[in-house]
Amino acid sequence: MSTHGTKESRRDKHAKRIAPRMVWVVVKVFRGFPDKVRVFREEEPAQKQLARWRKGMNFDYDDADIFKVPIQDALAKEPHR
Repeated sequence: MSTHGTKESRRDKHAKRIAPRMVWVVVKVFRGFPDKVRVFREEEPAQKQLARWRKGMNFDYDDADIFKVPIQDALAKEPHR
């Protein structure tokens, strides 16, 4: 139900179901190969993990980065390209 006490329409329920949720994926690369991957529901812990991995890292050979990725309901249709 909405805050006005009325029922949600099917369209509103469907929009909520297919609205993308976000996860943050942190990837560590060691000597050019993916070494570790962690997935987080919130950005702050992902940023902390990234900082821990980068501390003392040899950036001539290794790297780490964070990616914000939308997660959609399995029932959602793929967009046409």
